[in-house]
Amino acid sequence: MIDNGPDELEAGPGWPASVAVHRAGANLGFAAGVNTAIRRAPVADGYWLLNNDAMADPDALEQLHLVTIANPRSLVSSVVLDDSGVVWFEQARYMPWRAHARHEQATHPSGDQTYTHFSWRGIPYLPGTSLYLPQAAIGEIGLLDEAFFLYGEDIDYSIRALRQGWSLMVARSSRVSHTASSGAERSARQRMIAAAVLRITARYYPFLVIPGVTAGLLSGARRSFSNGDATEFSARAAGYLDALRGISHRRR
Repeated sequence: MIDNGPDELEAGPGWPASVAVHRAGANLGFAAGVNTAIRRAPVADGYWLLNNDAMADPDALEQLHLVTIANPRSLVSSVVLDDSGVVWFEQARYMPWRAHARHEQATHPSGDQTYTHFSWRGIPYLPGTSLYLPQAAIGEIGLLDEAFFLYGEDIDYSIRALRQGWSLMVARSSRVSHTASSGAERSARQRMIAAAVLRITARYYPFLVIPGVTAGLLSGARRSFSNGDATEFSARAAGYLDALRGISHRRR
């Protein structure tokens, strides 16, 4: 177990004797924490990324594994429910021309969903909330990009997988409940998401940075106006500025 934070975590009562705690000494971020755990873990057929604030059905991992076996060269994620039991994620899309990413409900609710290509609706991706990474994927695609501290690493990994001929699948028989608790307040979370998504646009579609910022700000302004709250617009603007500063700094 990786203690990915400044507070010391101790093995609790009833934990298996085989559980060892590795203290990172600081919050490395999601991607670096996951990578550290995979590097220190015994070699296995694959690794299950599951948020610490998620509660999985008893057979969730087994179902992920079964779908992976039946579909080699596929990354597989679960159906994710919110804390009220409503489906929160069945598919997700990243739209570089809007510098925006969103979760959606599936348009075809029967059977496992497979995403192998880009479309006019956006680029599909699998969220790291509950994601199974086969060992073969790690060997070919690599680990998560540690340049992403929080948010965006799952989009980046999905794009890398698609570009190397892997499919993205949602195992409808694997279900996980998730209560979002990143530790960041709403405006800070929206700012980090906006920065991460724009950095991905700059990395893979640099010609869409300006249209993406423009469309994203207009969308944020519209939502802020309809909600009577400027948080959405100000958070996106701050996030885009963070990303642009980082992009400018790397080019020097």
